[in-house]
Amino acid sequence: MNHWSFPVSLYTRNGVAEACLALQDQAGVDVCVLLAALLAARIRQRPLSATEVAQADQHVQAWRTQVVLPLRAIRRRLKTGPQPAPTDATDALRQSVKACELAAERLQLEALAACLDGLPNAAPADDPTDDPAEASAGQRLANLTQTAYRVLSHFAPDPQDPAALPALQALARQVAAAAQDVPLQHPCHRDG
Repeated sequence: MNHWSFPVSLYTRNGVAEACLALQDQAGVDVCVLLAALLAARIRQRPLSATEVAQADQHVQAWRTQVVLPLRAIRRRLKTGPQPAPTDATDALRQSVKACELAAERLQLEALAACLDGLPNAAPADDPTDDPAEASAGQRLANLTQTAYRVLSHFAPDPQDPAALPALQALARQVAAAAQDVPLQHPCHRDG
């Protein structure tokens, strides 16, 4: 699996795009960092630490700030104006900018993959369980949820509205839950 197909597969799952955009718009979460961190947690079979999330973000911060965010701002601005927008002609331009924004996000995901690929795998379990498959599914969800919370905490350590935190955490849990079933065919992943 390349580092583009997992995020695209996850993002297109029911409710995930909306949850990601809400996390992006309400808490400033970089969706690329979130999706790449979830992929790394799946491959490594462990949650990412707060330090690993911060390092991944630092690795792409300049690209996001100088390339992705300006493209996003232009795309969003073309939706309603300035004059001559919105017209069919400016919508065509907006679609071109959107394609550039997606290409920039793809490059960002590749940079994140390069940063996260060197992370160690989880240590082998010392305690065998009665049902390893069940424990594995439960642990996978726990790893993904912890990783999603760490990404959220990184981008919104002190939310503007603390009352909104439970809703943001619910969105992060929703994305994490969807990520547990996205198929992996990564060379570092072992199915059994």
